[in-house]
Amino acid sequence: MSKFSEPIFANGLEKIASSFDAFIIDQWGVIHDGKHVFPGVVDALEHITALGKPAIIVTNSAKRNAYNMRRLASLGIPREIYTDLVSSAEVMRGLLVERQCAPWDSLGEKAFLVANEEDRGFLQGTEYQAVRDVGQADFVLLLSTKKETPLSAHESWINIAVERKLPVFSASADPLTFGPEGIFSGSAGIIKIIEEKGHTVINTGKPSELVYKRCSQLIPGIKPEKVLAIGDQIATDIIGAKRFGFSAALIMSGASERIFENAGSPEDAIRIAKSLASPELLPDIILLGLRWDGNETSAPFRRTASLHHGQANNEKLEQ
Repeated sequence: MSKFSEPIFANGLEKIASSFDAFIIDQWGVIHDGKHVFPGVVDALEHITALGKPAIIVTNSAKRNAYNMRRLASLGIPREIYTDLVSSAEVMRGLLVERQCAPWDSLGEKAFLVANEEDRGFLQGTEYQAVRDVGQADFVLLLSTKKETPLSAHESWINIAVERKLPVFSASADPLTFGPEGIFSGSAGIIKIIEEKGHTVINTGKPSELVYKRCSQLIPGIKPEKVLAIGDQIATDIIGAKRFGFSAALIMSGASERIFENAGSPEDAIRIAKSLASPELLPDIILLGLRWDGNETSAPFRRTASLHHGQANNEKLEQ
């Protein structure tokens, strides 16, 4: 399948799976919404596994791999139906611990964490110390912030970090975050303020090649163009995958609901997708949802992945 051809539309993976040898699948907005797994997801993962093809789940998360795996299990995604999981926070932590290349090899030991309380143990078990005063820090880790926290609440530490020229690292540059509360602005707003002040933020999550390199290491021997990355955000999931050389599919659920809300047919979906990026960075495929069976049981064109929720465990885990 040409990486630069016009996007095609597919109801499910059944008719396109033979074109790919591995799948990299975004978590939030593609697999679940934080409370419910979308219909057809388990069946799709089971089919991919039955074909002997790797399925790597990737997530721009402030939490490590093990936590994300437990969350998936609590929602009804057992460990045996996917190959592995890559969290951007785990990628960041690995780079901090390994110290193998710049800028990670020259950092001091004191980190200022921008994180929700449940994420403040991120550095436990490492040589680094979390400090509450950015004036004492050697670098900044931008992990998570609550939906209701205004951008103005970050201005103080941002100004100090920029003035002191502290390295700033982020686990996510997602322009939007998709969860049980709906769609809202992600860490990109904070990153934009920092960059407008002439400072650089190093991102370990999608669309950074750092997270895709880790995914690639888990599927050795598979050519990049034979890997299909599936996501719900053009700016991170699709553009990041395409720049790394992977093929890409954009899901019409999750954060993409707003983009495709006026799509009444597959032709509408393709037309909208073609307006989202330059030709070389367009998704190769538009998917109605992450499911296997492409047969529609109802006549109207609709985004069933976002309109119906499956059954889920009542255990609640925060993103």
